[in-house]
Amino acid sequence: MFASPRDRLLLGLVALTVVAGLLDAISAGIWDLATVLALIAALIAAVVLGQRTDRRGVTVRPDLAAWLHRHAAATGEPVDRVVDRAVAAYLTGLTGAADRDGDRR
Repeated sequence: MFASPRDRLLLGLVALTVVAGLLDAISAGIWDLATVLALIAALIAAVVLGQRTDRRGVTVRPDLAAWLHRHAAATGEPVDRVVDRAVAAYLTGLTGAADRDGDRR
């Protein structure tokens, strides 16, 4: 999963809202609500920690995105892998033979 800047902002706002509600529930002594909000905070933390930070998002035209999804469904491989291969092939076409880091040999 790749989080766009908009997704990160929304996730941050949700986390801030949950933490504020959690603090309020604790101060009011509403322990069942505090438990639910703590669970939601833990789930948000799991999503944030589970995001792949070593990858960048790629924006493509809608027709290319549709092809990527069709090709991935037809071959059974993840869309990310199809994008990786397509970009690597494009890079090779632009620069000639390239190693895994994109450096020309």
